[in-house]
Amino acid sequence: MGPRTELLVSDFLNAFQVFYYFFRTIPGPSIHEHLILTPAAYLKDGVLVEEVDVYHIVFFVRRGEPYIAIGDGEKLLTTFKGKDAYRAAHYYLEELPFPE
Repeated sequence: MGPRTELLVSDFLNAFQVFYYFFRTIPGPSIHEHLILTPAAYLKDGVLVEEVDVYHIVFFVRRGEPYIAIGDGEKLLTTFKGKDAYRAAHYYLEELPFPE
């Protein structure tokens, strides 16, 4: 693992800094605050970014690549990788039927 990759999941940064580095977007105020208060080291295991209806959006970093996973609390539905992962996750959730 290179120095940049190690820095992205270290205690030197917070999760928001890494989120912004990859996705170049600022989420809503409560999400923003939560990510600022979360050490980037937690991104190795995944950080809950937000909940949309019954779905959980989780951000994690593997081998220097950003991932967004969507699950329903019981099972993983899908995972997106790369700089458009966060946007793709929201698009995916917009297309899902409303859970019953």
